[in-house]
Parts: sequence; C-alpha cells; structure tokens
Amino acid sequence: MMPRVGSVGRDTLWNIGGQGVSLVIGFAAMPVIVRHLGPERFGVLALVWAVLGYFALFDFGLGRATTKFVAEQLARDPAGVGPLVTRSVLAQLVLGVAGAALLTVLTPVLMARVLTVPLAIQPEARASCYALAGALPFVLLFGGLRAALEGTRRFDLVNLIRTPATAATFLVPAALAPFGVGLVGIVTVLGLTRVAAAVAASVALRRTTPGFRWTLERPAVPLSDMWRYGGWVAVSNAVNPVVLYLDRFILGALAGVSAVAYYAAPFEVVTRLLIIPGGLTAALFPMLTGLLAQGREADAARVMRRSLGALAVVFLVIAGALMLSAESLLRMWLGAQFAGEATAAVRWLAVGVLVNALAHLPNMWLYSAGRPDLPAKFQLLELPLYAAVAWWLVGGWGVTGAAAAWSLRVAFDALLVFGAYGLVGRASARRRSPGLPAI
Repeated sequence: MMPRVGSVGRDTLWNIGGQGVSLVIGFAAMPVIVRHLGPERFGVLALVWAVLGYFALFDFGLGRATTKFVAEQLARDPAGVGPLVTRSVLAQLVLGVAGAALLTVLTPVLMARVLTVPLAIQPEARASCYALAGALPFVLLFGGLRAALEGTRRFDLVNLIRTPATAATFLVPAALAPFGVGLVGIVTVLGLTRVAAAVAASVALRRTTPGFRWTLERPAVPLSDMWRYGGWVAVSNAVNPVVLYLDRFILGALAGVSAVAYYAAPFEVVTRLLIIPGGLTAALFPMLTGLLAQGREADAARVMRRSLGALAVVFLVIAGALMLSAESLLRMWLGAQFAGEATAAVRWLAVGVLVNALAHLPNMWLYSAGRPDLPAKFQLLELPLYAAVAWWLVGGWGVTGAAAAWSLRVAFDALLVFGAYGLVGRASARRRSPGLPAI
C-alpha cells in the first residue's frame, strides 16, 4: 500500500509552521532584547545563541543517522527500535558532556585572549559560558530524541516540542531582561528549556512508539554503522556553513562591507523560502527510508515524482514573482539605494532558490538510500570551484556577481545530485544502507 500523500502534506505544514512561528517571534522580540541588554551583553548573548544553534553539529551526524535507522527498523521490526535509540542517545549524551567539558576548559582563554569583552562584564560573561556548558549535554540529548521521533514520523509532536524550545531562545531574554535579570540568569533558563524539551521528547517517544523501551541490548544495527553513516553527514554539516558564507567574505574583501549589506539583506530573506523544501524533505525522509527498506522502490519513486511536481509549481510561481517585482519590493522594504544596488542580485537569487529547492529532493533520496557520502563528496568538490568562480564574478560585478556565483553553485550541485539520483539512487537503495562503497 502506498503512503498517503496527504500525510506528507500535513507533516510538511507542521515543519514549516514550526519554523515560521519561531522566525516571527524572533523578529518581534529582538528590539526588546537589544534595548534592555545593551550592545555588549547582547553581543555575548548572540554568541550563546550561535553555540546553541551550531552545537547540534557536534553530534557527528548521529541525529540524521538515528532518523534513518529508526525508520528502517520500524519498517522491518519495530521491536528493535528501543535498543537502537538507547545506544544512539547515550552516544550523543557522551558527546554533549565532552563538548561541555571543552567549553569549560576554554572559557578562561576565550575571555582573556580571543573575545574582546569589556572588563565590567567579563565575570558575567564567564559565568554565562559555564551555565551554557551545563546545558550542552541536553542540547544533544534533545537532538537525538527529536531525531528518533522524526524517524517514527510524529512531526506533530516534534514541532509541538521543538517550537516552544526554539521560541524560548528569544522569549526568555525578552521576558527577563526588562526585569533586570542578567546574562547568567537568562542563559540558565535557556538551558532549563533544553532540559524540559529533552524530557518531553523522551516521554513522547516512549508513549507513541509501540513496544518501545530503554534497553542496553545489542541493536540490530551496530553503532559503528551509524557512526559511518553519520560521519558523512558530519562532513556535509562542516562544509555547509563555509559554502553558505564564503561569498560574503569575498564580497567584503573585494567590494567593501557596504556591498555585503546590499547582498546579505535580500539573501537572508530570499533563502528563507527554502524552509518549504526543507519542511517537505524532513517529512519525506523517514517515509522514503521505510519504503526503500521494504524494497518498495516503485512506491518511493512515485512519491518523489509527485513531490517534485508540486514543488516545481510552487517555486516557479515564487521565482517568477520575485524576478518581476524585485525592484519594487526592495524599494518598499529597504529604500531606493538598496533597490539600485541589489535588484539584479535578487533576480539571480530567485533562479538559484528555484533550482536549490528542487535539488532538496534528490539530495534527500540519497540520504534515504544510504548514500550520505555522495552529497558530502559533491560539496567538497564544489567548494574550491565555488571560491574561484565567486572571486572572479565578485571582482567583475560586485553584489550581482556574488548572487550569480551562488546561483551557479547551487545549479551545479543540482546537476550532481539529480545525476546521482538517476544513476545510483535506485541501485544503492537495494543494498543494505550501512554499505558505503567509494565512488
């Protein structure tokens, strides 16, 4: 029996809605936080946010590996989910403790030699770092539990737990700072929200997964296979931020920081549209993984075709609207100066977002089929090429050149992932997912 497409649509709406709520809350809360904390304390809080946001990369890809192998295990033998999740979550908890210890050791060095923190708030900033270190194990613990819930396709529960935790990142300082609560108190409460989210995810997982129990029994999938899969995911996670922000550094070096402003503002808004394919692929990932684990490649291919068609229609409309109205939108939003500098860039970005949105699906197929090595290898190939092309185009065309370079890179990436999907995706789906032969 083929999965109902309606369920994918529902899960996608949960994912997009959860992220959308957090973005709106963050936008509204930011002026309050800045006004009451002041620039120095807000700068420290921004670093705390960065650590909370990017520390999830410290799981070495185990989060996505957990989602995949839980979905496979449910398709083959649901009784094996408990041992699998127990080993994975314990591994991520150990990584979280290691990260906390590392931050604790490095905090004095960061305060004294790396960060320029005013002397008046250095004790407060140092204590905030220690409070943050105490929260880090729960950040990874929640990440592992959330990934397991995603493997069971309970995206309603995932977002009902994740959205308040993410929104608290902005709501907690906005609520506490006006009453004189300092950085230590704010960071401590933020840490407690991660503890609460981990507890809620644990309860949800146990109550909604038939036969689930915490156990140290040997899982059907060795943890080494999860590490192997997750390792390639970790490579992608490490390369992604470099690829994402490289053009800004090149633009700043060749055209000045004002050019970065003209580029970054529209880029941040236009690329936020990618939460749509991101929400869709998050919903599809465990479904396709389960279908491929059962040998139902034809059903999985039909789901892919329908999803690609729907996504193409949506983003053709979006890209067309952006290209036609780029100048007027920029003029209304940021003024005539931005419209004059960034209109052509927005049109390039509209094309790039269309292509990148469609590439989300074959990229996700490769992860579902047990080939996380291919997206990682493609990104490693693209990085030096992108740096060279971006340097050339930015040097000649400034802001427009940066947008063109980004769009050309995502087009090249789409060509690679669609090619891999067509050539090796179905073949690799018939092998056991832990096998990752070199290509």
